Amino acid sequence: VKEHPEWFKRLPDGRLELDEVPPLQYSDIVNFDFECEDRKGLWEELKSVVEFWIDKGVKTFYASTPHYKPFNFWHWLIEEIHKEHPDVVFLSGALDRNLIIEELAMTGFNQSLTYFIWKTTKKEIEEYVSELVHGQSSQFMVPNFFVNTPDIFPSYLDNASENMYMIRYALAATLASNCGMYGPIYELMTGQRHPDSRERYFHSEKYEIVQHDWDARNRLTDFISRINKTRQENPALQTSFNLHFSQTDNDKLISFVKTTHSGQHAIWCVINLDQHQKQGGYVEVPRKALGLKNRWINLQVTELLTGEVYHWFNDWNYVELNPSKLPIHIFKVEMGG
Repeated sequence: VKEHPEWFKRLPDGRLELDEVPPLQYSDIVNFDFECEDRKGLWEELKSVVEFWIDKGVKTFYASTPHYKPFNFWHWLIEEIHKEHPDVVFLSGALDRNLIIEELAMTGFNQSLTYFIWKTTKKEIEEYVSELVHGQSSQFMVPNFFVNTPDIFPSYLDNASENMYMIRYALAATLASNCGMYGPIYELMTGQRHPDSRERYFHSEKYEIVQHDWDARNRLTDFISRINKTRQENPALQTSFNLHFSQTDNDKLISFVKTTHSGQHAIWCVINLDQHQKQGGYVEVPRKALGLKNRWINLQVTELLTGEVYHWFNDWNYVELNPSKLPIHIFKVEMGG
């Protein structure tokens, strides 16, 4: 600020303009003037900040509110960085109108935060995810499903059981190839809702220094590890754009299949959306997605989290999930003999 006062926005009375992202106002952050006379100097300096952290081994950069900065700046910055470091990932944290989110993706952001965090019912999830993976934006936008963020503590997690945390991670990690979480706050379930807000944290690490027990383990952390291992071992779970929902006769059960491009590897997920009750029902075999149109059904499905093996011969097959045990089935699908 002292060396380059021309790089910063100022109020009519000459004071520095503070950063305001309604409803938040940060009194300790001031705004850059991206269109100042020395724009080239400012942009190059900001690029050098990114390069500094790349040299330290950082490969992923999260832009919290990129829609409050000029889009042409992001296009320039990402393009310049990728010339020398094509493996660096830029994640857009913009949660605004779809048009804004999509425009940022087209400027070069590798991944985009989404509204998944607020989609909770079967109908909402199916409609939203179908639009993301099969709609027009799928041509240029890669979604990232976060289960919480440093700014967003979803109301359904307030005083929730381990089951709800497991359900939300199961959804994020299997529906999308990219998912994220706000670390120990989620894994250790220590979040508390601010009394004056539906979604803000009461003790936010944005304003407090917190010491976490990084070795702490619980049922949720074990579950996350098992899900992550399954994702790493199964190529069908490593993309978001191969997903096909299948019908169920229970609105508390959501079912979908993901296949590799060759069709040789298929994963079928069924998730219980009810954190309190065991839910059972029939799920339909997605014939088209599995290449079974006009063919007899003879499937061997192996539950990858438990090792159990089932043989299905009908269009509709019964499943049951107890959230106090596991809220998700992850089936590896193979054709029977």
